[in-house]
Amino acid sequence: MKNGHVVEKVMLGDIYFIEGMKDYVRIWKKEEKIMTLLTFNRLLDILPEDNFCRIHKSYIIALDKIDMIERNIVHILNEGLTVGKKFQKEFFRRIELRRIN
Repeated sequence: MKNGHVVEKVMLGDIYFIEGMKDYVRIWKKEEKIMTLLTFNRLLDILPEDNFCRIHKSYIIALDKIDMIERNIVHILNEGLTVGKKFQKEFFRRIELRRIN
């Protein structure tokens, strides 16, 4: 990922969630946040679907990093992320599949 004028390697396992901000995204890792010039849709194409899920027009989360789900709020890294209505059915279907497996 390009972070300013620096190219930084980001391991998929280090990503907790991604926040979309127009033409930029902020990648939330445990100890840092990285801003990069990358589109949300490009990230959706790159990330493995089995562990990353879009829950809102502005958020993609790592399913294995969820601390808690409270109604339609996903808690990761002490942040409460709302699951948008458009994404609820697919998100909760994927959570149920993970619970069964």
